[in-house]
Amino acid sequence: MLKIRLWELALVHEALRKIDAGEPIINLLNLTSGKNSKTASTPLFDSFRNNLDIHTPGSISFGGHSFGASTTVQFLKSMYYYKSNPHRSSTTTTAPTDLISFTPSTTLLNQITPITPSILLDLWCLPLNSPNQQINSLPMPFYTVPIPDLSTNSTTPILAILSRSFVNWTANFASVFHHLSPPPPPSQTHTHDNEHTPTHPPALIFYPLSSAHLSQSDFGILFPRLTKYVSKAAEPVRTMKLNTRAILQILRYRGVKVEGEDDAVILSVEKGAVRGWIAAEVDAGGDVVGSEGEGLQEHAEVMKMSGSGMLDAEKAEDGLGDDEMSAAGGVDGFRNGGMGAANGVNGVNGLRSKH
Repeated sequence: MLKIRLWELALVHEALRKIDAGEPIINLLNLTSGKNSKTASTPLFDSFRNNLDIHTPGSISFGGHSFGASTTVQFLKSMYYYKSNPHRSSTTTTAPTDLISFTPSTTLLNQITPITPSILLDLWCLPLNSPNQQINSLPMPFYTVPIPDLSTNSTTPILAILSRSFVNWTANFASVFHHLSPPPPPSQTHTHDNEHTPTHPPALIFYPLSSAHLSQSDFGILFPRLTKYVSKAAEPVRTMKLNTRAILQILRYRGVKVEGEDDAVILSVEKGAVRGWIAAEVDAGGDVVGSEGEGLQEHAEVMKMSGSGMLDAEKAEDGLGDDEMSAAGGVDGFRNGGMGAANGVNGVNGLRSKH
């Protein structure tokens, strides 16, 4: 299944290239005639011609939820290491270890860079843990380039947002840190030579306290009582806003123009910076830094407040506080077209116009 998903993402990229080039997309309805057409262009996409910023390396953001998040990790690594994969046979163009069953285009290979934004919602690591996928022993692309060679902005492009239920799943929780950790520090014999070498910042990993796997979607907003009854998740609107604020901010850090003001507090790892928003860091040795602390008490209080039903949307939004709501000014713009949510096929997110 993962092999099929990687192929599908390559098809998505090729479709975007055709839309920007004004080439016809043959498997869509012709909106002018209302009939299937294999030759006519689709007027729906005419306004995007030569307007998609998809050619500059690193200009496309990638993200997904659950299996889509693991697909994103696999896709970024497979494309980035395609030419230099040490496990690839020198006599073949593909290898079973990286699950690539096609020949990626040069434009796609060039698109994946060390600073490509990677947004991972409830990363499900089981598909990445197969011993046959040796490429997953290699670090995320961000960790392969020395900090001085990246840019003036060395902020990590990797954001993982977990749910409380996935944090409680200890085996998967440990795998998340494993796959998103910086490579091990240099050998102790070289400590003196490397003591002044800048190190990569770790991936940013957060989770809302009162959340479940379905909290990453709008399911909890549509069916709040059912979600609370089944998964014990509360404040679905606030959870969605917290997730969205974090995604918008990581895009700002990577130079993507999005609505709203700078919201650095949402990505702060300081304890208690945002109510019910817990940060966990991964150090160079792969160890977890930081803990819930008083967050468990916060979770209990939220659940007590919600009683037998869910906090309604107004109460959930009020829970953000005036300062947090003003900082989240770009949330609605995000929903309405800033960066599409990547579920199902999952993948190419955050396309932005050149103008």
